[in-house]
Amino acid sequence: MTARLEHPAPVRSRQIELVARADSPARAESAALSVVRWLALLPAAWQADFHGLTDDGLSIVLRFSREREVPVRRACAEARRALSDPAMDGWEFLACREVG
Repeated sequence: MTARLEHPAPVRSRQIELVARADSPARAESAALSVVRWLALLPAAWQADFHGLTDDGLSIVLRFSREREVPVRRACAEARRALSDPAMDGWEFLACREVG
């Protein structure tokens, strides 16, 4: 079962997009649960939400509005740290970029 989850979150200014890729199609089948886990592992002050899956269904995309005092480099490091949690086994950090 491959879920096609779409959440067309509006792009607000000063957002950061985070992308993680599954190491296998079987892992990607549980992408919805992985999204919830990843969101829970991010700093509580972040207003992050699920933005969608990539066309191949193997990558999840989160977006969050960053506070002015949070440098992009630090935000990317926090997202990478959260993804390294054992609960996110099988997912690799792919990208972190400012959008909007």
